[in-house]
Amino acid sequence: MSQGPPKSPKVFRDPVHNLITFDPEDRDLLLAIIQTAEFQRLRRIRQLGLSALTFHGAEHTRFTHSLGTYHVAKRMLESLERRKADFPDLFQPLQPHRREILVAALLHDIGHCPFSHVLEKLIVPQPLPPGYAKDHEGWTERIIRDIIANTSSDLDWEFVGRLYSRIGANEGVARDIISSQLDADRLDYLLRDSYAAGVPYGRFDLEWLLHSIRIGLVEVAGVAGKMPRLCFTTPKAKAVVEQYVLARQCMYLQVYVHKTTRAYEALLRHIIELARFVVAGGGSLPERTPDPVRKALMGDCLTLEEYLELDDFVLWTVLRDWARMRESKCPAAKLLGEKADALVNRRKPYRTIELRERGQQDAALEVVNTLRTQGAMEQFSCYRDSYEDVPYRNIFYKGGKEEEEKRVRPIYLLDSERNTHLAEEQSEVIRALSEVQMEVYRLHYDDSAPGVVNLLQEKRLL
Repeated sequence: MSQGPPKSPKVFRDPVHNLITFDPEDRDLLLAIIQTAEFQRLRRIRQLGLSALTFHGAEHTRFTHSLGTYHVAKRMLESLERRKADFPDLFQPLQPHRREILVAALLHDIGHCPFSHVLEKLIVPQPLPPGYAKDHEGWTERIIRDIIANTSSDLDWEFVGRLYSRIGANEGVARDIISSQLDADRLDYLLRDSYAAGVPYGRFDLEWLLHSIRIGLVEVAGVAGKMPRLCFTTPKAKAVVEQYVLARQCMYLQVYVHKTTRAYEALLRHIIELARFVVAGGGSLPERTPDPVRKALMGDCLTLEEYLELDDFVLWTVLRDWARMRESKCPAAKLLGEKADALVNRRKPYRTIELRERGQQDAALEVVNTLRTQGAMEQFSCYRDSYEDVPYRNIFYKGGKEEEEKRVRPIYLLDSERNTHLAEEQSEVIRALSEVQMEVYRLHYDDSAPGVVNLLQEKRLL
């Protein structure tokens, strides 16, 4: 009996990687995943949130980035497969989980909130109920467990979940491909965001990086013996790893924390806080405001179905409705309408003061606290912004508890004798960058708010 013609691969045209392919043996599973409503929702969530208000080309979505992350993960696996004769015992544990790794890469952002990370922090109920998702990673795990896992009974979905978890590092190379300082996610988003924003800062030699990928044995804190980890050959890969770390630093400073983008993000924060203020004061929002938005404003927990109703399209529609409140006679509702109108129609952004000295930073904090203490409406017109990070977290980086896992996942270089070395031990550039703290302190304010301007003048910030 004829089984019919063999399946052909599914091919997507991509502006960054050219062709992205679902191989015949994976095609049905991957297509079933991307055709779910939960994955299609990512078409309605921009990759860079409000950055499109600064870089008009940055209209790309989490959908395109997710396909790109899958593609890079697939190419990383293919590169290791071609060289498995050099490390057969280390590659063998990876082979049974090839599909799980590809699926994990494809689904890594499925739980993302609209407007990138800004809104995600504003809709978390306080105090946080036990087991409630506090960020997009938590929603991703829940969506996969409760919905996406139904697309296939043949996949080890628990293994997929462990690749996202911050607890435990025993998945080694598979985990490095999905979540590390040089993972498929970052390799795609730096190139994609750079391309879409129209800036050259995020470019690096992806082809040479993939050519240099290997598996080596390294000692990991808290793990007995040596374990397989993703490595890159030296001296071949050293230059491109340096290029990659520099690209990440430049993209953060020049794009991700651009002052205009951050000013509009501050405006969005104030809009959400004002909406809460209006509701808490007994005021009302337009009737068309969706129930999930109302619940989030009230600090209530969202069901999974309610969370999935939120996307950029819904939120922009809500903001357009709120913009009509600028004609209200209620001062708080009127201010909410004016700010929503400013965001929807990209009116003049907040003014920005760069806080380069500690005295300025302290003075800015005093202004914000004074406005909040006074309960003045103008507390919603002044925001002290801070961003701190390092371009490369070395093994000695001291962060909070959430950084503990990252400390044991640095970038490793592999020499000709198959000895592994920390990247910062082999590269003066990376060692220098690992000791650099990227710091951005700013004050974003509405210069049409006289109380804010007066306080800033008093503190000699203007």
